[in-house]
Amino acid sequence: MKVTVAKQPKNKTKLTVAVPEDVLADVKRAVMNQLRPRVKAAGFRAGHAPDKVVEKELGEQAVQNEVLEAAINRAYGMAVAKENVKILGQPQIEIKKFVPYSELEFTAVVEVVPEFKMPDYKKLKASKQAPNVEAKDVDEVIGNLQTRLSESKEVDRAAKDGDKVWIDFDGKTTAGKPVEGASGKEYPLVLGSNTFIKGFEPELVGKKKGDKTEFTVKFPKDYHAKGLQGKPVTFSVTVNKVEEVVKPKADDKFAAKVGPFKDLKELKDDIKKQLSAEKQEQVDRQYREDLVGEMVEKSKFDVPEEMLERVKVELRQELLQNLQYRGLTFEQYLQSEGLSEAEFEKTHLVDRAVRRAKASIILTELAEAENVKIPREELDARLEMLKERYSDDKMQSELDKPEARRELAAQMLTEKTIDTLVELNS
Repeated sequence: MKVTVAKQPKNKTKLTVAVPEDVLADVKRAVMNQLRPRVKAAGFRAGHAPDKVVEKELGEQAVQNEVLEAAINRAYGMAVAKENVKILGQPQIEIKKFVPYSELEFTAVVEVVPEFKMPDYKKLKASKQAPNVEAKDVDEVIGNLQTRLSESKEVDRAAKDGDKVWIDFDGKTTAGKPVEGASGKEYPLVLGSNTFIKGFEPELVGKKKGDKTEFTVKFPKDYHAKGLQGKPVTFSVTVNKVEEVVKPKADDKFAAKVGPFKDLKELKDDIKKQLSAEKQEQVDRQYREDLVGEMVEKSKFDVPEEMLERVKVELRQELLQNLQYRGLTFEQYLQSEGLSEAEFEKTHLVDRAVRRAKASIILTELAEAENVKIPREELDARLEMLKERYSDDKMQSELDKPEARRELAAQMLTEKTIDTLVELNS
């Protein structure tokens, strides 16, 4: 098979492929064997009709189209492998010549991995912090357990710290516009728990059942919704009920009530063990992110345009799915962040897409350099595990699709490559 390679503008490569007759003949045999079971012809057993009959029954043009598509797919894959072209997306195919089953020539223009100098990935500076669980961390969990097992009784007096108040509340901007997520009905709030915005809970100390109050608090400058950072919001609050919260004493009896623990010490030891495991997981995850982030920072190249657009679409879809899960619209998200759609595109989407695309390219190169592979049996095992987790027929059907297998293989390769990066820097 003759292949010529030519660089194109915008980080693309053009492959011109001439497919020999023997390859076309082999492809035709494979296609005919796939098509044969679809033909039921008189005088022949099902699946045993000769090629001429199959072509007559299905139509010569239809068969030619099937063979042409299969030949291009096979020849393109062979050409990419032969010339070691590191592709990033789907090719644009143009057929130059096709004489059925004897001659085929086509061109394929495809985006490729940009040339760049790989940083020394065995000597990265990212460091892993040792997980540290202090006594106050354990005490905090004990306190949460006490709150969960506490008993509440309604009281006819002014609310104080530690009480639970049931409130209706409504937050508005200084211009009188409702604030997304700043309203609720019959909401149980423990005063002093610091659940709400700083300055909110102290306003309810001293209030009784039936009291109504209005006050303004300023949202913190590091609030997650950028549109509210440092902004004043006026709340109208009605106190519907005041309850006194009686927490159980943290003793051996309390520990036995929480779970199968002999005494309070055993409960605390178990909490410390779990917290240590959680913090270790956080530390490991952050270290992996830091290693990849350092590689991205040290690799100087521009992300190819088409790849960047694909990743932007991917990120937008992920955001929309997340918002849908949370019961929010994209417009509500933009409002909470204080962004226009153009600002979101520029300040959020593009930067994130560039980082993700760069990381993908770098990890692909690293996988090749370190010969990281996903054996078929590992992929099969992960698929089976997923099938056991998702038992509904629709998900089973989705997992059986070839594209699901490819996506899972890519995900596993990324994970294993980062594992390799961690090992190389340990």
